[in-house]
Parts: sequence; structure tokens; C-alpha cells
Amino acid sequence: MRIGDRAFEGRAAVVADPADADDGAARAAIAGKYGTTGLTTWLRTALPVAIQLERELGPEDGGDAGGVAGEPSDLAFGRRVDPNSST
Repeated sequence: MRIGDRAFEGRAAVVADPADADDGAARAAIAGKYGTTGLTTWLRTALPVAIQLERELGPEDGGDAGGVAGEPSDLAFGRRVDPNSST
């Protein structure tokens, strides 16, 4: 995944279970940031995708220099994750 001039290696997964805590967290984060005016149907029916960045790619990997290499983060929910975790 490329964000600006930085490239990352990672995984993406559809959050398919509405009972999953990540589903509620994703919808609440979007509603909190953008509000609900005109978005209520979209907030109920959108398909959340969790993107887990495992490491930043450097020039030797085909990525650009810059940033902090090896810092895992979870963009969808703003929490740090263990790249060795299966979740």
C-alpha cells in the first residue's frame, strides 16, 4: 500500500461479521469524523475493511525512503498491532 510517498507491506481483511467489535469501531470512527447527516444508510451498509500495515518498505524493497521503518500500525482503528499475530 502506498500512502503519499511512503510504501508499506501489509494485509487487508473484510470485517464481514456485524457482531465483530471491529465492525462497530469502524462505523463509530467514520460517524465521529464525518457525522451522520446524509450518511445513515451508508454507515449501516458499507463494507468495512481493516488494513494492517506490517512494515514500511525502504528503497531496497522498492519503496521510498522516509518515515519510520518497521513500525506496525492499524489504519482502520488507530491501534498498534503485532505483525506476527494471526488476527
